Amino acid sequence: LDELLRQADIVSLHVPLIDTTRNLLNADRLAQMKRGAWIINCARGGIVDEAALAEALQSGQIGGAGLDVWAKEPPNESPLMKAPNLIGLPHLGASTEEAQTLTALDVAEGVVDALENRTPRFAVNAPFVAPEEWKIVAPYVALGTLLAKLSSQLVHEPARSYEVVYTGELAEHTTEPIRLSILAALLGGASDVRVTPVNAGLLARERGLALSERKDAQTGRYASLLQLNVTTADGVVHTFGGTAVNDESHIVQVEDYHLDLVPSKSMIFTVHRDQPGLIGRVGTLLGKQDINISSMHVGRLNPRGQAMMVLTVDEPVPQAAVDEIEAQAGIQQAYRVELD
Repeated sequence: LDELLRQADIVSLHVPLIDTTRNLLNADRLAQMKRGAWIINCARGGIVDEAALAEALQSGQIGGAGLDVWAKEPPNESPLMKAPNLIGLPHLGASTEEAQTLTALDVAEGVVDALENRTPRFAVNAPFVAPEEWKIVAPYVALGTLLAKLSSQLVHEPARSYEVVYTGELAEHTTEPIRLSILAALLGGASDVRVTPVNAGLLARERGLALSERKDAQTGRYASLLQLNVTTADGVVHTFGGTAVNDESHIVQVEDYHLDLVPSKSMIFTVHRDQPGLIGRVGTLLGKQDINISSMHVGRLNPRGQAMMVLTVDEPVPQAAVDEIEAQAGIQQAYRVELD
């Protein structure tokens, strides 16, 4: 970003307002820009430090700015109200002929969906599911949320696309609530607005989040299986799978490793070489940190080969403890996972 700011004549902002983007363009970054450069912000108020921008406009460091959003609306007391070379609009970027045409099209499509007994994409409440089906689908709505949150914390490369696979009996039922729960969980950690199954579809479309679905009625190891496949920018596919047992979520696959665990709020994942004594060393390290292990689950590709261990614990795990675990001989990776 700093290199871009030094070279750009015009900077247009298109990011959500979250903790990492608040005051993204502050006094220091405005000073890095070319003298006389322009800034356009039609994204969210608060991304630009308004006081710093007002000073930069007064000094000529910034040649001009176009804003449609403000830190506080209406911006009556904003320091920018007296700044020169400012074009300000009252947050009406969506009020265009094209946007209104798309809105009308969305309404018409929603009416058609409802008349044909499909869930309208932009319903103002949760998708309708018949009560007898909801008893079957509801546990997988919760499971879908878990799989999405788990993938977000274990996959560290940028995601290119997502695929949801419904296998076995689950494939014969309405799956729209599951899809929306997964979208909501994937978007929730990187959005400045509250994401719910009601608006998740719209937000995903606006942000270009690609999620496809596939159904396979053939049963395998489980009567019903829900899988989330995450394809990253480098082309690698990461798989996360689970099932519901007595309405309880069970994680049964992480990457190529098969196991069976009921997730807890705090967990530790390791990828390691299957060898004697390794699990004991990890337990000893956690004991020294006064972290209580509630359960342990191991999946391995072959004896004394690559393996994954998942520990559910009663307390959040400090990063220093995770680093110490990863430093142990035989352990390639260690991660902590915190679920809401």
